[in-house]
Amino acid sequence: GETVIAIGSPLGDFKNSVTAGVVSALNRTVPGSGQEGLIQTDAAINHGNSGGPIVDRSCRPLFPDGYGYETQLIINVISFDGQNDPDVLALTAGSATIWASDVPFNFPIAGVRVGRIEGKLVVNPTYKQRETSDIDIVVACSKEAIVMVEGGANEVAEPDILAALRNEGPFTPPSIQGTLSQPGNIGGAHWGGVAIDERHGLAVVPVNRVPAIVQLFVALGFNYDSSKTVDASRGLTDFEYTNMRGTPYLMRRRIILGPTGLPCTPPPFGALVAVNLGTGAIQWNVPLGTFGGSPGSPNLGGPIATAGGLVFIGATLDHALHAFDIESGRELWTATLPAGARATPMTYEAGGRQFVVIAAGGSDVWGTGDAIIAFALPK
Repeated sequence: GETVIAIGSPLGDFKNSVTAGVVSALNRTVPGSGQEGLIQTDAAINHGNSGGPIVDRSCRPLFPDGYGYETQLIINVISFDGQNDPDVLALTAGSATIWASDVPFNFPIAGVRVGRIEGKLVVNPTYKQRETSDIDIVVACSKEAIVMVEGGANEVAEPDILAALRNEGPFTPPSIQGTLSQPGNIGGAHWGGVAIDERHGLAVVPVNRVPAIVQLFVALGFNYDSSKTVDASRGLTDFEYTNMRGTPYLMRRRIILGPTGLPCTPPPFGALVAVNLGTGAIQWNVPLGTFGGSPGSPNLGGPIATAGGLVFIGATLDHALHAFDIESGRELWTATLPAGARATPMTYEAGGRQFVVIAAGGSDVWGTGDAIIAFALPK
């Protein structure tokens, strides 16, 4: 096999810490032989902190698909000043070693540790500085792509989280930085649709008023399992991940909730809005349901308008069917359902009586149900 040595370049306040990496490509096997994908990393960092996991999780995804050769990456500290953590230098040295060898590797990366002390970000803080830092994050990246982010932090205040997100008003596009999306991915106006009342010239629209975070990652080399593990370690189990066909990115998103489980926006969190079709003006705007004791619920489902001047809609998290006066928006009636109605009601006449029917199927936070329920006025 081939042996290559590369030296890690100091970053930030590093002065006397230097690491070297050695890579050996041994026992080259044929893909399909049952020995593919065995990548071993070993960090001989003898001051008590091992850079092995950081190097492994950062470099492993960058070997090309189908690479079937056992590869060992051995990293040693040449000098250490006792103040700066050489783990991130080990990552830089290891990546440079593989890139300089004839082992196939998608692109070289470097590492940086980030802390925050008295509200200011510090690149590669010393051990002493890290004692007062409220975040400790290692970022592995190239100029074009973030490959890995892991670490920990004290609980961060909501204003700090929101201030770090890109926000240029409604419909700010997704970004690698992370974007504050308001309306979020469940609306504004959503797939539940609208109800049109031609006699009153109104369109009745259910809307959501909850924010979301949307973040892009470069797909090449992205370690999904590592990212989900880091999410779970921070108590974040509700991120949705998806590939974005035709782009070099994948995306993750989640609704932004506060410590109480409520959205980080003022209530009402959901509303029913009537728009005048002649003028485009808002005729009325009222909370739709309740959520956590606050007016307005996040909602998914559509309304119907009847000839008698009523609007019926389920859709809310409070497991109810609601009826509103179409002229004023005043809520006239509610009925409890066994689960949330993520559906549009229908109405029909049979035997001289008018019925309103809703499917209360629930799912996820809307509850569990499998019921179709019909309502009618007393005979």
